[in-house]
Amino acid sequence: MSQTNNNTEIKEQDTQDEIIFEEKKYIPAFLFCGIIYTGFLCFFLYWLPRAFDNTKNFKWFVVFIIYLYVLYISLVYKTVNFKRIYITKEKLVVEFYFRNDLIFPLGTFFVYSYNPSRALVGDIVIQTLKGKRYYIKNLIKHEIELKNDFYAKVNAIIKPHVMPYLLNLSDKEFEKIISFVTGFHKIDTTFLKEAMELRKEKKDE
Repeated sequence: MSQTNNNTEIKEQDTQDEIIFEEKKYIPAFLFCGIIYTGFLCFFLYWLPRAFDNTKNFKWFVVFIIYLYVLYISLVYKTVNFKRIYITKEKLVVEFYFRNDLIFPLGTFFVYSYNPSRALVGDIVIQTLKGKRYYIKNLIKHEIELKNDFYAKVNAIIKPHVMPYLLNLSDKEFEKIISFVTGFHKIDTTFLKEAMELRKEKKDE
């Protein structure tokens, strides 16, 4: 009897851990980032000595060089470190090579796009309902059709877990959630507009 219960628990755990959506690092996007970052670094290393040819500005030249290298290493680290992102029936997981994975239980977050410079490679933002924000370099394959886009697929999975919570919030609490997606963040890559409409319909009933 005990053996049967153990087998049942193992099967239930396997079902919960079953991956229902997965996106791995897209190598062309990774190489593109590497080329762009290296190109910018080379450009600035060529331009900076000429911009600071005055010995009085030497200390600022050193500061810029140090800042440039730190920025370059940080960006390269982010692109190299990302491994994959996947969703099970219970959680979303972002896997890395050189740091602990990020784990988000379904129903505690939503995702959207962040691309302030309108670059080809922006960030995937994981926004928790408690207000914490995580930026993940978007190194996954981009789809031309929006219905096949990463955000559309992820939102279709997490929406049933988050929508009831959003519809039951007070106006003040809901506005706070909306305020998380401002400026260059793309609210169109979330289901918040749909939540707005459903809340309005609920009030009009």
